Order: sequence, then structure tokens, then C-alpha cells
Amino acid sequence: MSRQARLQSAAHWIKTYRGKNMIKGYAKWYGTDEICAIIELRMLGLDIGEKVLAEARAKLAQKVKIRKMHKARAEQAELAPCELISEWEDIFETQNKTTKE
Repeated sequence: MSRQARLQSAAHWIKTYRGKNMIKGYAKWYGTDEICAIIELRMLGLDIGEKVLAEARAKLAQKVKIRKMHKARAEQAELAPCELISEWEDIFETQNKTTKE
């Protein structure tokens, strides 16, 4: 859904919303992140402060950092078995050479 369509729909949605956190509700309902939700709710006339926007940006940055960390760990886990196999192959080759001599 485009921003223009969300803004038109959200005018009615705001009137009927009964949840506790309008930003999270908007983000979930319209499939946006919280930063986009804040910007669009501001465009619709809601008074949302800069502090809330800064907190949402920090929260998103933290999520990105955690995802990168998890991805790096997953890549290491994928490489680990190959490295172990390589180490075992080296050990067997060394043992075979010493046994033959």
C-alpha cells in the first residue's frame, strides 16, 4: 500500500483505534516500521515529539546491529564444520605419513 493510500485510510483508522500504543498499532496494521508510522501519524496531525522519533531510530539501529551480529555468527557456524573436517584430514594425513615411515 502506498503512503498516499495509507494516509487516506488512516484518517478513519485513527478514529476507531482503541489500543494503548498508536505508533505500534499503526506500524502493525499498515506493515510499516515505527519510524514510518511516526512520520505518517505526524502528517495526519498527531503530536508526536522528537524524543519519541529519536527513540524509534535508536531502537531500529539496535535491531540492525543485532541482526548483523546474528548473521556473522551463523556464517561462522556454517564454516566451522568445514574447518573441522580440514583439521581432521590434516591429522589423518600426518598419521598416515608417520605410520608409513
